[in-house]
Amino acid sequence: MAERIKMSRRWWVICGAAALCSACVAADPQTLFLKSDGGPIGAADGQQFQADMTICRAEAAKASVGAQDCKGGALYCLEFDAKRQRELSEIKEGCMAQKGYRLRTPGTRI
Repeated sequence: MAERIKMSRRWWVICGAAALCSACVAADPQTLFLKSDGGPIGAADGQQFQADMTICRAEAAKASVGAQDCKGGALYCLEFDAKRQRELSEIKEGCMAQKGYRLRTPGTRI
């Protein structure tokens, strides 16, 4: 019975680690966003885009400063952190929308 519990715990640890690793994979932000008119961000727009992205990342970082830390079990904390990351992404995406960019959706053609 004890061995079975250990195997179950290992399974959850492996699943949690896989979820965390997949969340860490990041694409180039310039490929994730389009101009609000649907056009791609060209080389001429790149410097302004980087400046806007830096500002929006700072806005999301400010929002995370006062955030509570997780106080619970491993699975609860995984869900807690995923929710916090979604909220911070929404802040960044909203900021980028105010600056004239929109998030590319799957299947968007340029």
